[in-house]
Amino acid sequence: MKRPQEAQAVDIIPVERIAVINPRVRNKKIFKEIITNVAEVGLKKPITVTRRNDIDGPRYELVCGQGRLEAYQALGQTEIPALVVDADPRTVW
Repeated sequence: MKRPQEAQAVDIIPVERIAVINPRVRNKKIFKEIITNVAEVGLKKPITVTRRNDIDGPRYELVCGQGRLEAYQALGQTEIPALVVDADPRTVW
């Protein structure tokens, strides 16, 4: 039996501080559908990132949600809801 997951807080983070370490190319038609859905319904699920400390403040590496992040950027949004998790880049990417 699976253990219930602990509730995680969602942070609002600047999209400019997120790096996509392992980018995927997606179908343009499907991407347009993602943009339309996010514009009409909003973001149903936050992206997932991991925090990296930088000299000028925290930076984030994307773990999951590239399409949602790119849709937010295409819609001109400067911040996005994100779950910030601890992740070792050697095992995640």
